[in-house]
Amino acid sequence: MQGKWLPISDIPVQGREFYFEDDQGWTSIWKEAGLECRSSGQLSGTLGVFPQKHGVYFQGSITGQIAMPCTRCLEYGPVELDHRFDLFEEFEDAMNDPEGPGLIKFDNGQWMFSLERVLLEQFILTLPDKPLCQEDCSGLCPACGEIIGHGSCRCSKQGADPRMAVFRGLKIK
Repeated sequence: MQGKWLPISDIPVQGREFYFEDDQGWTSIWKEAGLECRSSGQLSGTLGVFPQKHGVYFQGSITGQIAMPCTRCLEYGPVELDHRFDLFEEFEDAMNDPEGPGLIKFDNGQWMFSLERVLLEQFILTLPDKPLCQEDCSGLCPACGEIIGHGSCRCSKQGADPRMAVFRGLKIK
């Protein structure tokens, strides 16, 4: 992700707050990162940037609702986000990072930070491991690939794997 790098020296000692409520801004961040997300409600973020002697302190939140593909049926479903974060990036660690610039970098004699990178990192951290369209989603039919909960699957339960036939009548108390 390229993103715009801002000089830390432009931030006053008491810090500065940034607000993000633009759906197109979020969409461009998701697209650049290759995330399958859609806007489905008001998504907002705040980010406070506070320069420190040995680094930069970031504090903020991401709240709202998005839509993501369900891990069981692949239909988009709502995901509620409510994430608060605090993190500190040390100048020394950034100088010694072999993977290149992270959230901060030293460039042309001054320290810089990327709003987009901070927001993307924190956005990814707030996402669920396995989003579901609904808690009781039954997923896809293994035989025909139709969504089971929609009633469009007409596969016979008897036509399932014959090796499992012994378990069909099994009842556990």
